[in-house]
Amino acid sequence: MAIPTIGYAEILVGLLILTGLIWWWKRDPRLAHLPPHVHGWPLINQTLLQATDNPIPYVISWTKQYGELFCTTSGSTLFIWVSSRKAFKELIDRRSAIYSSRHPMPLTTRASGGKRLTFMPYGRTWRAVRNVLHRVFPLWFCVCFGG
Repeated sequence: MAIPTIGYAEILVGLLILTGLIWWWKRDPRLAHLPPHVHGWPLINQTLLQATDNPIPYVISWTKQYGELFCTTSGSTLFIWVSSRKAFKELIDRRSAIYSSRHPMPLTTRASGGKRLTFMPYGRTWRAVRNVLHRVFPLWFCVCFGG
């Protein structure tokens, strides 16, 4: 009775399948909505290019290649570059409601009962509380400091 042996080809196929499964399991579907990503060296990506004294030529060439919105990675930090006034105005002026809110902070929201302006997400309630505070603050300031 012969003992079955495992060859190099079987090990290589197994490692490739294992790598593919790990990659598929660890993927982040939120990253699919990001602008194009500038490819760089493995692990360090664009860290050395962005750490130079003048990274402007690199940014200009990436803008020509990837468009007015693109991503780079330095270390483990993801940077999103906005390289035109038109794109900046679109993001800041016209889509400000998307980017104005804070990240969800469940513990602080629960501890404050959801009523502290500092921890509230941007929306109708936040605007109402802010409006009240702006109306009351000048009166409070005058009473406390005799202004």
